[in-house]
Amino acid sequence: MVNDPKHTSRKVKVWLSQNVPKQIHWPSQNPDLNPIEILFGWVKQQLIKLGRRSIPELNEKLEGLWNRIDPAFLRPYWESMTRRCQMAVDNDGYPIKY
Repeated sequence: MVNDPKHTSRKVKVWLSQNVPKQIHWPSQNPDLNPIEILFGWVKQQLIKLGRRSIPELNEKLEGLWNRIDPAFLRPYWESMTRRCQMAVDNDGYPIKY
């Protein structure tokens, strides 16, 4: 079960316990299990390096960075996803060190 607030209401918990008997407690917002967070972190670092003076300039730089992303950049993250998911399962869904 994802520990996200919209999944932790009493009503949702009751439904899940009745309909999904075998659950894994999954860490919410964990970049180790979400490659897009790795990408967002990289984009943020690049934007800081580039600097900006206005919102339109920020948007222009962001679009330029996004369009230049090489899929090979993320390959190691998606190729290791099975291993990271297994580590999370082995750790009962608690955060892993990856």
